Amino acid sequence: MFFETGTRASEIIELTIGDYRSRKDFQEVNTFTKGSHERRIKSLRFGKDTVKRLMKYIDTERKQFDPGHLNFEDLPDNAPIFLTKYGAPFLLP
Repeated sequence: MFFETGTRASEIIELTIGDYRSRKDFQEVNTFTKGSHERRIKSLRFGKDTVKRLMKYIDTERKQFDPGHLNFEDLPDNAPIFLTKYGAPFLLP
């Protein structure tokens, strides 16, 4: 996603399931920008291969580390897309 969208790491790492669900197109996600004060005012677009990889990650690797072992359909909108191997959201310094 970084290479395809050219966005900042924080804009990808801090994505939530709701950011992805809020778009009508599965190839888009809402995110914030540096000066938006955490408001999701920017959308990112990526290719179909990225969508396949993202959904595979959510329903396999992410599910493995998620404390509730939830798949995409069962995750709440505020759940982070990307988790550490300890099941916690990534935090940037």
